[in-house]
Amino acid sequence: MSKSAAAWGPKEAEDKDDFVPPSLERHTQVTRLSDRVFSADLSEELCIGSVPNGGYVGSVLLRVAHEYLAPRKQPDTIKIHIQYLNRTIAGQAYFLVQEAKMGRNSSVLHVSLHQQGMLQSHPWLDPASGSQGEVAAYVTNLDLDKEKGLTLKTEWALPYEPAPADLTLIREDKDPKWKRLQIPLMRRVSSVNTLEYYFQRTGHASPSTQDYWLRFANGEPFTNMSLGFVADAAAALIPEAYRQRDGSKPLREGEIAFDQAYWYPTVTMAIEVKKKIPAEGEAWLRMRASSKVISNGRSDMEVIVFDARGNMVALSHHVCMAVDFARNIKERRRPEEKM
Repeated sequence: MSKSAAAWGPKEAEDKDDFVPPSLERHTQVTRLSDRVFSADLSEELCIGSVPNGGYVGSVLLRVAHEYLAPRKQPDTIKIHIQYLNRTIAGQAYFLVQEAKMGRNSSVLHVSLHQQGMLQSHPWLDPASGSQGEVAAYVTNLDLDKEKGLTLKTEWALPYEPAPADLTLIREDKDPKWKRLQIPLMRRVSSVNTLEYYFQRTGHASPSTQDYWLRFANGEPFTNMSLGFVADAAAALIPEAYRQRDGSKPLREGEIAFDQAYWYPTVTMAIEVKKKIPAEGEAWLRMRASSKVISNGRSDMEVIVFDARGNMVALSHHVCMAVDFARNIKERRRPEEKM
């Protein structure tokens, strides 16, 4: 078995009684260094292997945009498009904000994450480094509380609805339709284990279409800042649904080998926010994640996020990769190394 497979293989999974779920709220805090540069400490607790979770990085980007535009009374992101250019690492990162379009009602920022050419004082980023950043995003913000205009009923609905859930009973494993998802990956990787996932006892409609109820394992509420992390929460779960259950049996076509470890990095993610989560937050969110084509190590993913009352909160579209996990943990040989 390879080192990467040993690190992630189902045989190696163990429950950790002393595990304390990380706080996304705490680990997405940013510090303003100058007018257009922010700093954040990317936590090891929210990494996949050696690389910070892409959705976690997305939530930090949302925080930067909020902090920059809140003084202009445009605190709420309605659209973010993120391009993951290079691998990031745990530790300090700088975020450079550039004003792409500043408007009276809405504004667009270009925000880039940098971990090369960082300085300890102004101008904070060394122009001579030539770094374009490890992650780049365009973010559109406005004030959702003041949004108004044409509203029409489209009558759109999911092709089929998941079973109803009693959110009081579900955590006690007493809901007749839903139970908590437990797979080895979730017990091994704190980033994944940050959330509790609940799925239908009858199973998914198909491996490529999955419905979940979600809550933070530490009990903190979801906010709009959480949506980057939430949108990326199923990136590994869809391909992992194809994993071989019994390694002693011959591998069938269309299965992932029992002991083959993969890394599922997000290449690009675009989130549209449909609804503002209340200031006090939401304890639960529901998600449908689906992939249409998984081929040659590349897949699409669509994620639809609902609140507990069935209102659509956000839509997200992704391009994801599936690569050998060794690529996640290999030593970075040069600053500009690509994913």
